[in-house]
Amino acid sequence: MMETISKKSRVTLSGQVRNYILTKILNGEFEPGERLIEMKIANQMQTSQAPVREAIRELESTGLLENLPNRGSRIRQISNQELSDIYDVRAQLEGYAAELVCRKKIEIADELELAVKQMHSAALQDNLMLFSSKNHEFHLIIIKYAGNEILLKTWLTLHIQIKTFLIVNRLEKNLTNLANSHNAIVDAFRLLDDKKARTEIINHIYKNRPEL
Repeated sequence: MMETISKKSRVTLSGQVRNYILTKILNGEFEPGERLIEMKIANQMQTSQAPVREAIRELESTGLLENLPNRGSRIRQISNQELSDIYDVRAQLEGYAAELVCRKKIEIADELELAVKQMHSAALQDNLMLFSSKNHEFHLIIIKYAGNEILLKTWLTLHIQIKTFLIVNRLEKNLTNLANSHNAIVDAFRLLDDKKARTEIINHIYKNRPEL
């Protein structure tokens, strides 16, 4: 029965498997260096190996997984230097996106402020996963409203790698202080000041980069 899944359904299934693997990585159940067994994941997801294989190939393209010749795939370990490079690129991408949003006069300050409030709520619960999700949402709002698909896809790849590194290595900072560090960004977007928005978001990223 599973072998007769339509192409459309299989794509949907591969997306579900991708999210399943990502969740396992982010909550620490799959650790850096660990091999992924296609058959085991297929059994856990009650599907065939085809959508699992598709999901793994997609995650390999993001740099989260690496292929081992004749041995399958494993969770890739991100080096300190690579993480530093990722932050450099991320800062420039988000700075550029901030400028684009402000120049287009798109008002997103209220959406950003809501995300900050939700971060504070997660901080009070000491819920790192929820906080991480709302932090991701804050930055994604800026990237999406920039209206550049290449920028969006590149940023998503980088952000997944950063999020994985920080959660797996438990490098989280004081969550309340981290939530507060977004306030200056919100203020800049409320003014639609492109230069200030770019400066504030770049400063925010570098200030909160982990000390390696």
